[in-house]
Amino acid sequence: MSAEERLASQLREELERIRPAPGAWASLRSRLQDEPSMALWHRVWEHGLSRRQFLGGAATAAAALVPPPWILGAPAASSRPADLPVFAPPTPDEHDLYLPGIGFRQPRGMASRQSVSTSSGDLTLTVNGIAVMGRGTWLDLEVGGLERGPDGTASGGVDVRLRADGVTRTPSPGVTRARRDESGGITFRRVLRMGPLRPDLTEIEVIVSGELIAGELHAVVPLLPAGEAGLPAVRLAGEAVTVGGVSIRVTNAVLGDPTVLLLRVVTPPPHQFIWLRGGIGGRVRGEELVLRDAQGREYLEELPLGGGFSHDPAVFDDVVHFPRLPTDASDFRLVVPTVTLARPTGDTLVIEGPWIVPLGL
Repeated sequence: MSAEERLASQLREELERIRPAPGAWASLRSRLQDEPSMALWHRVWEHGLSRRQFLGGAATAAAALVPPPWILGAPAASSRPADLPVFAPPTPDEHDLYLPGIGFRQPRGMASRQSVSTSSGDLTLTVNGIAVMGRGTWLDLEVGGLERGPDGTASGGVDVRLRADGVTRTPSPGVTRARRDESGGITFRRVLRMGPLRPDLTEIEVIVSGELIAGELHAVVPLLPAGEAGLPAVRLAGEAVTVGGVSIRVTNAVLGDPTVLLLRVVTPPPHQFIWLRGGIGGRVRGEELVLRDAQGREYLEELPLGGGFSHDPAVFDDVVHFPRLPTDASDFRLVVPTVTLARPTGDTLVIEGPWIVPLGL
């Protein structure tokens, strides 16, 4: 018997064990008709199940005509606020998967599920996330415990390399931020990008060195299929709101803990860069965006450690984090107080809002 025949035989045996009775699928769908299929899939995903486990469990549930325990244990409103309109995309979108520390990406490729840390003396290397996608490789890391270099900062004293398949590569410089920690040292964070790697890698070694580091710091990061490592995102049905020629729309969201929104901000030429705040730079305390529900309750943006993420090279911090939203809340509106535009002449234009952006119709 060939390998293909053995595989086909094993698959038939597995399917036979979960084959539903005639008409069972229709019965199961009727019992679940009050819950959109997209919301059901997100609730299941939050319990750490793969797509194959989900389909197998759904077939088992259809055969028995009752939802299995992992569905019964997830209340209908546990992972999304009530009445938040979303729609299931017919094909994968560029931003249908959210990878913590990396941002919204396509649901394909390989990625890390959790951060990996290693220490040497007072220094700590933390790899927040790695994503190996079809269009490139993203890396988010932090080095803590650094002292100030000769130029007064830590940014010039850290070099990053990746080792995979026995080959060492150097990513582009990427976005860099530094902050002072409680002990007086500097924590240096960098989000880097490089070309695509082999799509089935199971691990990547991250190597950090430089004038501020004695020797090298190494961290080996295991990788999983991106769909198992990230959080599923939904596309929201809200419309764009335009103020002063600037259009803002919420396009994608992760509905859980945290709640994460992806914004699309557009302005006509000749403006070059956009900040969702009253000046240049990332948002700071006192400039957070706000979610407001139909009851008038407000939920303050949670500023991510090390700064935000950008998916448009002209827009800074277009990803917004909020806490888990109450299950009884509905009709959400995003409040953006101020936007700053940079002109080709070098000066800036501050446009006072507020923008009240609906998340759904």
